[in-house]
Amino acid sequence: MSDGSATPSELERQIEAARVDLARSVDAIVDRVHPKRVIARTVGRVRERVGLMPAHRDGVVGELPPGQSAQQRGGLPVRKEYLIAAGAVVAAGTVAAAVIWYRRRS
Repeated sequence: MSDGSATPSELERQIEAARVDLARSVDAIVDRVHPKRVIARTVGRVRERVGLMPAHRDGVVGELPPGQSAQQRGGLPVRKEYLIAAGAVVAAGTVAAAVIWYRRRS
């Protein structure tokens, strides 16, 4: 980092620069793992895969322009199999949550 001949003011500037860089890194990590952001990215990926909505940068989901279907924008068509599978996953998750809640309550 230094050859030992740095002045105290130079060391203070280096420390401050390192602190600012670390603060930016921590803020970026916190933003990336925040539950709302994780959910938004996951929902965006799922919707993109089943062709419901286009995905944008960072997993943020946008709406289709009026009158445009998923097939017209080049996305996956909405297939019944995908919707049935998604419904089954939601149902299984709901049942699992209900069982866990019931067991903890007893």
